[in-house]
Amino acid sequence: MGQKETAISPGVNTEMIQKEIPDFTNADGFLISGRLSDEVAKVQDLAGKEGAELKTLKEKIFKEQGDEIFKGYEFSKEEEDLIARESYLTYVVGDTYYDENGHKKLDPSQEDFKEAQKQEAENKAKDQAGFHGNAEVDVAAIHKDLPEFSEDEAFALTMRLNDYLEARKDVQGLQGKDLSAFREDLVREKKDDLAKGFNYFSGDQINLILSHIRLGYQVDGKEYTE
Repeated sequence: MGQKETAISPGVNTEMIQKEIPDFTNADGFLISGRLSDEVAKVQDLAGKEGAELKTLKEKIFKEQGDEIFKGYEFSKEEEDLIARESYLTYVVGDTYYDENGHKKLDPSQEDFKEAQKQEAENKAKDQAGFHGNAEVDVAAIHKDLPEFSEDEAFALTMRLNDYLEARKDVQGLQGKDLSAFREDLVREKKDDLAKGFNYFSGDQINLILSHIRLGYQVDGKEYTE
């Protein structure tokens, strides 16, 4: 029989972190979770670890690989310790889910499946209604000069762009050159915020990354792009 695949899914408790670090965003949580996931994936004997043993592993990873997980950020030691405490490890092997509390068998019933389908349909309908940001980051273009720029960093940047789009009412109706001009202004105004977690790149490299973003959004299902 083949070896069962391990699906790793760490996370951070963003709401708890924000009580002490108000400018910590969902995008920061996603990026740090992604870097934590990369480090967990290197652990050879992960399978079977649960409960206190899994929590100890998480603490060990943050202690030994904290520089990699927090690279590009300027958190204090106390803030890094807080984020590490409010992070968690979970993974699935076959039909068994493991976390810092133990493990359990996954046995989704037909009712659960129906509920998931219903939720998916509701989410799809919700996505069609109202205003939604559709920013894009051209990762392939960035990789020509910066192969170390990660998919997680690209997604975190996209999240930040969409958050800004959805917070700005004056973007609605803009498209083409007007939307491009809006993007250029946004990058000038919010460059430091957009590039959080990227400070291990040089200034010129950050400018390169930000030159490969494009803005877009939809209003009630109608799309607007540059």
